[in-house]
Amino acid sequence: MSIKKLDPNVDFTLNILEKGDPNVIVEEGEFFTLEIKKLFDTSVLKSLGYDLDNLIGFVLHKNELPTSVGQRLGFFNTFLNEIIHRAIYKMKLNELAELSFEVNPDLFEESFAFKNKHHSENIVHLDLKFQLRITNVEKKKPHECVIYKQDENQLFNLCLEHKADANELFKRSHIFTAFKRYHKSMSYLIIANQLINDKIRQKEENEMSESCEDDVFIKLNDLKNKLKEQKAILHSNLAMCQL
Repeated sequence: MSIKKLDPNVDFTLNILEKGDPNVIVEEGEFFTLEIKKLFDTSVLKSLGYDLDNLIGFVLHKNELPTSVGQRLGFFNTFLNEIIHRAIYKMKLNELAELSFEVNPDLFEESFAFKNKHHSENIVHLDLKFQLRITNVEKKKPHECVIYKQDENQLFNLCLEHKADANELFKRSHIFTAFKRYHKSMSYLIIANQLINDKIRQKEENEMSESCEDDVFIKLNDLKNKLKEQKAILHSNLAMCQL
C-alpha cells in the first residue's frame, strides 16, 4: 500500500441548519456525544463490498432516527471517521448541520470490506451526506485540551495514547488510518521536545531558581530520552505503513 497515494485531503461542506451555543465548542482530546444520521443510499457501498458501519467506525440505527455515539475529538479510527471529526472542529454545542463530501471508493481500506471488492470503472466517486448534532461536550480546562497550553508531560501522554491506538489499528490491517494516527502521535512528540529544549536552554541561561534547577534538569533530560526512544519507534512504524 502506498500512503503517498492514499493521503488525500478530502474537502467537505458543512451547512448549518440550526445555530448552537457559540460559547461551547469541542477541543482536541475532549469527549463529546454526537447525533448522526446518514442522508444517502448505501446500496452502492454494499455493491462495492463495504458496510457503512465499518467505514465510519460505529453502528448506525437501521431506521431513519439519528444515532447517538460517544467520541473523543481527534481520536478517529477510520478514514470516514476522520472526516467527521474534521467537521466537528467547526461545530458548536446543539448546532444542527449537514456534512457532505465526495470520496473515491478506492481510498477505502480493503480490511474494512465484508467481501471481495468489486471495482467498477463507472464509480469514480461517492456522494456522502450526514446530519450531525453535538448534544454534549465534556469540557476540560484549556491547558488540558489546547495543544499549545499543555506541558511536556501531557503532550508525551497524548503521544503514547495515539500510538497505542495506531498499533491496534495496524494489527487489524487498517494501515492508512494507523498511519494518520502515528503521524498525529509524532506531532505531539515534536511539540513536547521543543518545550523541553526551551526549558533546558532557560536552565543554561540561569533563568531557573537554583533550588529547583538540578531536579528540573534531571526530569527534563529523562523525558527527553523517552521522547527520543518514541521518535525512533514512530519513524519505524510510519515506515512499516508504507511498505
